[in-house]
Amino acid sequence: MKIKLYILIICLLNLTDCRDKDQTTRMTKYGAIQGMNEEGVFVWKGIPYAQPPIGDLRWRPPQKLAPWKGTFDAVSYGNICPQKAYGPQSIYEIPKEAMSEDCLYLNVWSPDPDPDEKLPVMVWIHGGSLTREGGSHPQYLGANLAKKGIVYVSINYRLNIFGFLAHPELSAESPDNVSGNYGILDQIAALEWVRENISSFGGDPDKVTIAGESAGGWSVTLLMASPKAKGLFRQGILQSGAYMWSGPDLKEESNQYESGESEGLKFMGAMGVENLEELRQISSDKIVDHFFSSNSTVSGEPMIDGVVFPKKIDQIFAKGNHNKADVIIGANADEWGLWVPQLPGEREGFINYIESNFGGDPSLFEQAYPIGDSLSIRKAYADYLSDDSFHLHDRLLAQEVNRGGNKVFQYYFSKVPSERYPEEYGAFHGAEIVYALDNLENDPGTIGSGTITGEDQAYADMVSAYWINFVKSGVPHGEDLPIWQVWDPKKQLYLEFGQRKIEMKSKLLFERLNAMEIYHLSRQKKVTN
Repeated sequence: MKIKLYILIICLLNLTDCRDKDQTTRMTKYGAIQGMNEEGVFVWKGIPYAQPPIGDLRWRPPQKLAPWKGTFDAVSYGNICPQKAYGPQSIYEIPKEAMSEDCLYLNVWSPDPDPDEKLPVMVWIHGGSLTREGGSHPQYLGANLAKKGIVYVSINYRLNIFGFLAHPELSAESPDNVSGNYGILDQIAALEWVRENISSFGGDPDKVTIAGESAGGWSVTLLMASPKAKGLFRQGILQSGAYMWSGPDLKEESNQYESGESEGLKFMGAMGVENLEELRQISSDKIVDHFFSSNSTVSGEPMIDGVVFPKKIDQIFAKGNHNKADVIIGANADEWGLWVPQLPGEREGFINYIESNFGGDPSLFEQAYPIGDSLSIRKAYADYLSDDSFHLHDRLLAQEVNRGGNKVFQYYFSKVPSERYPEEYGAFHGAEIVYALDNLENDPGTIGSGTITGEDQAYADMVSAYWINFVKSGVPHGEDLPIWQVWDPKKQLYLEFGQRKIEMKSKLLFERLNAMEIYHLSRQKKVTN
């Protein structure tokens, strides 16, 4: 009795420490984990959600964790998947992080881990072309959004060859006779972990919104298309990343891709080994060097395998066989503005360049993207690739989600972050992330070194409020925010996050996208003929 009284007195004298220790220790299905309180937000870093995919588990679906004894110390971020960093002085350059094939970890931020709270949950899937980055990159951290009343989760998953290698021997190991798509299966395993455990952190497993930018947006599309992800989320946010093309097929040549298994056979040959056992012994450094070299034999893309993706992605949506969810979807005004190569400066040379690289009727290209001086040539090229990679896919996905009976909230981000970047960069690919996630102070890269102004922070507060409202209620607008109306095929309404104001508009890039579709038809006819 005296011992219990002594403990009670110590707790009363150190009330904050006792409360924090209790709240930062959570019980999951697999065991207890200890996190920390960082400036009023509870965070658990580097939580394993599957067994490490190393050794014999390399290129296998993620395996369930075994329960552990004691308390797992979740106070540092887990490894990210092996990869090569972006080039020096890249706008996407980030601090170095520990890399290993043992990379299946996630992070949780919560304003209140009380299981009775049942707060809505946002799961962030990082971008990087399914080849780079990780869930602990600075711009993806979740403290600021958690302070606004949600539980925020970021995840790592397998990338590049580690996430998307197919091979006949790998398929033969599988009960379903398939291989590849391990990175997507990792994402599904992370969502299953959230389903099973997030209530221990104050989250509601029935109110999960999956979100991501670039390859993270692709991933949201792919999870909506996969029957294996059914029931694991109720909403989606796709930033610059609707995935409405077909990709490679596992066993057959299609869509100008060779089969995934054929790619895998070439990869095995390039590694100088003869069987899967030897391939699993190759060092991760050698694998990474090959994938990021000009001699790479693996596309690193999800593939149609008949199981994870029963059909081509666009066909799944067209037939209404996707996982139904309301979505926010959009892209930036200058998606390709930073990636324009050296182009011919004269009209004739540029038209020849377009015809030799893309085909189709060049006069139809000019109708969509008028060409004049060298500046207009650069803009025409950037606009074409932005439309081809982002804006048209957004429109196609909006049509299919709407036709499936769900709400679509479309946006167009045209604000140039000139406070922190050169104005000529425009509203570049990824410019909206730190606004949507309210992470201006964590803006990555060595180029974006400008001072954060009060006006810029107020803008981030507004953009992130739309995201938070959507996660909480399914309706993005709210008090003191311009109304964000639902997209429909007739009006095609969208919200523009402009330089000085946020306002509703209609029919985003309508004539330009229509003209581009006509140009695409001319390309298809030329290929057919």
